[in-house]
Amino acid sequence: MATFCSDDDFVDYTAEELDQILKEVEKYEREEADDHESDVDIANENEDEEGAVSDPEDDIPLACLQATWWPAVNETPVRAFVEPTGPHHNLPETAKPLDYFFLFLPQSFYDTAAEETNH
Repeated sequence: MATFCSDDDFVDYTAEELDQILKEVEKYEREEADDHESDVDIANENEDEEGAVSDPEDDIPLACLQATWWPAVNETPVRAFVEPTGPHHNLPETAKPLDYFFLFLPQSFYDTAAEETNH
């Protein structure tokens, strides 16, 4: 923490008083630094507890990892889809979009919703 002051600011202080002030400032700065370090230490302690034994793969240099990288993966076989596609229903060819909609939500749904809403 930098402060800007001149020598004139300390003219009325004795050498002992200046030493005492300097010690207090240093103590304050150490305590503040310790506060900041404790935040970092807590985070590091959690990591240390979780991964006390380091994984050997973490220590491999990047150049070695790139040398062992495979650019292509074996293709997974995918069987052809042989089921019939398209809609399966018993509606006539002249059916309207609303008829298809009622396949999902029948008219009884709307009747019940209207009845319960009016209670």
